[in-house]
Amino acid sequence: MPYVYKSSYDKANRSSVNSYRGPGLVEGLRILKKVRDTLRVPVLSDIHQVSEVDPAADVLDVLQIPAFLCRQTDLLLAAAAPASP
Repeated sequence: MPYVYKSSYDKANRSSVNSYRGPGLVEGLRILKKVRDTLRVPVLSDIHQVSEVDPAADVLDVLQIPAFLCRQTDLLLAAAAPASP
């Protein structure tokens, strides 16, 4: 059965500022790349900022915009832009 692995490198919507948010962009993408390459499955994660789009697109098969960011025009345009060669 085909599936897509989803995990988050940064969970920005925590109920406490002291809660663990995840491993962060660099380490999280390293882990997701290892999952993708080892298991040979597509991987998906949320992106939160325009600055995350390019590094995330290098690793992720699907860039997901969290619902609370779905009206951030700059983020939507950056995520939808064609990848640079």
